[in-house]
Amino acid sequence: MAKKISELKKEISRINDIKETLKALEKISAANLHNLKILTQRMREYEKALKEIFVDLEEFSHPLFEKPKAKKRLKVLIGQEKGLTGRLISRMIDFFQQNLNENDDIVVLGRQTKKICQELNIKPNFFFLETRKIPNEKDIQELKNFLISQFLTKRYQEVLITYPFFKNFAQQIPREIIFLPINSEKFLRKKNISPFLYPIYEPSKKEVVDYLIKKYLEISFYQKVLEGKLSELTSRVLFVEESAERASNFVRILSRQYFRQKREKATKTLTDLYSYRVI
Repeated sequence: MAKKISELKKEISRINDIKETLKALEKISAANLHNLKILTQRMREYEKALKEIFVDLEEFSHPLFEKPKAKKRLKVLIGQEKGLTGRLISRMIDFFQQNLNENDDIVVLGRQTKKICQELNIKPNFFFLETRKIPNEKDIQELKNFLISQFLTKRYQEVLITYPFFKNFAQQIPREIIFLPINSEKFLRKKNISPFLYPIYEPSKKEVVDYLIKKYLEISFYQKVLEGKLSELTSRVLFVEESAERASNFVRILSRQYFRQKREKATKTLTDLYSYRVI
């Protein structure tokens, strides 16, 4: 049954309001993309530079390099705080489940991801909120310290992080890395590169190594959180852009119906008036 002209007019107005809201959301998300992309790239370079510093150190040992004999693992899912990200959340959760064991403990970062996990009967053991659109290093301190402290209790043999790697504007690739224990092979000396002769450590070698390891973990984890946030904003821009385009198409269809019915009504009025005068 065809809708009345007044109903079509109201529906067109409602959809136009939705379209304007979507465009506003797109602009808000896009405004943070450029700065976030630059910051993410800097963190990648910072992490690489820290690895090179470790290469030039003498051999050392540290509890965070040692794998406990525990059977459980702690799996961290870096998710999204809000919705409107298309299929990013579902793709991340599908990837996360592929390597999920029954005795694994789960940490989820992001309110919306936690909600979807619970709907899929995945129950997080720990949950953390994201604090702002572009997080800084202080925002992730609590979660980073929590992961290190949990590992040092030797309850878990590994701490794994699942996050969306930002490849480009159209591709966000789910990845999983071993956060703890630190893989010592990352810091093996390359061939044909000579070490520093007689390095001097101030105040002591133990304190220097301990500081560098914790700094490396902080930057590494911060970089994964930034990758997740960058992927979230990119997906939201694309999703909102597509939704706004669909709303525009719907408005065009309704507008055609509206003007067709309006013409039909006007034609009928003129026809009735002409018939009345002829009679």
